[in-house]
Amino acid sequence: MTIEWVFLDVGGILFSDASYFTSLFEAIAEVAPAASRAAFDSKFDALRAAQSEPFTDALVAEFVADPTLHERVRDDADERWEERGYVPEEVYPEVPDALRTLASRYRIACITNHFSWVRDRARVAGFDDFVSVWAISTELRVEKPNPAIFKRALSEADVPGTLVAMVGDRLDRDIAPAKELGMRTVWLLRNEAPDAPTPEQLAVPDAVVQSLAEVPAILETW
Repeated sequence: MTIEWVFLDVGGILFSDASYFTSLFEAIAEVAPAASRAAFDSKFDALRAAQSEPFTDALVAEFVADPTLHERVRDDADERWEERGYVPEEVYPEVPDALRTLASRYRIACITNHFSWVRDRARVAGFDDFVSVWAISTELRVEKPNPAIFKRALSEADVPGTLVAMVGDRLDRDIAPAKELGMRTVWLLRNEAPDAPTPEQLAVPDAVVQSLAEVPAILETW
């Protein structure tokens, strides 16, 4: 069977999440002034290496001792992130051309733990027309890695998992659940992916790349 659809994560694949994690650190520091950016980045790197738990929850829990403040911190981070608005530099440089190439051969869907305004940022970045289906966690009230969000995208696309390639930067939230639904998988090593994946981690996806520009050639071989 050949690939007909490409499902993409957004953060780490199309846009960098750097501004989100800056917003998260600022929200943490607001209630935990002793938290340092160096310690935050160290914990972030450990989470990237492990690929096994929600980054936001783990980072907040690491630096904010009072669990009654955790939701407030997460909400504050989200508000700061939205207020920062669209930052052109956060679009990875190869993305416009890579999406254009992919869209000429396949239908495209985005599956993302995000807010509705991600569509606006895609529009401003100039590639919202390439995306036929959006599966956005806050709209569907379900987040990756819950298979329900992947199933919703498959239903909207009217395609079986066997005809889909999923591209993501997280083994636990993108690659593993997609494989469970029969999709072929491409792990893009940036953003929330580790700098030095283990052999065991590298064995999980069907392909591993450093750039979205590498994906079209890989899909042609499937």
